Amino acid sequence: MIGLTIQGGDWYEDMDGNKVTVISVNPSLLYFVMPNLAVGAELLYSSTSQGDAKETAMGIGPKVAYFVGNENSKAYPYLGFAFGYGTWKQEGGMEFEGTMMRLTPVAGAVFMVSKNVGINIEAFYQMDSSKLKDADESTKGNQMGVRIGVAGFIY
Repeated sequence: MIGLTIQGGDWYEDMDGNKVTVISVNPSLLYFVMPNLAVGAELLYSSTSQGDAKETAMGIGPKVAYFVGNENSKAYPYLGFAFGYGTWKQEGGMEFEGTMMRLTPVAGAVFMVSKNVGINIEAFYQMDSSKLKDADESTKGNQMGVRIGVAGFIY
C-alpha cells in the first residue's frame, strides 16, 4: 500500500506557511495457510516533512487476514490485523530518535483485474505508541484512513 498526504490550512501549517507532507509505504507478503486465511509480514515506512524538519519511521511486523470468496470470485473482501515494531528519527531543528509499536485492524477488498492481479482498497484504524530513546514515557496516537494498492496472487 502506498499513501501520500499533503495537508494545508492554519491547522497543518507552521508559522512560515510550510505544509505537512506525509509519504507512507506498507508492502506486505501473505501466505495462505488454509483456504481464506493468510499470514505473513508487513513492512512499515513513513516520511513526514514540514519545512526543514523531517521524521522517518521504519519497522516490520506480522499480519494476518481472512478473505471471503472462492477461485471464481471477482472481489475478495477481507478483515485483517497487523502489528508493527520499529524505529523513528526526527531531524532538522530539534533532533530525537526512539522506538514505536503499531496495531492496525483493517477491512478491505481485492478487486481482480486479471487472474493474478487485483486492486486492493483497505480501510484502517492505526494505534501508535512511541517512546523516546533513553526516556521512560511513551506517547500514543490514533489515525484512520483508506489505502489503495496492487495485490498479486501466485497459484
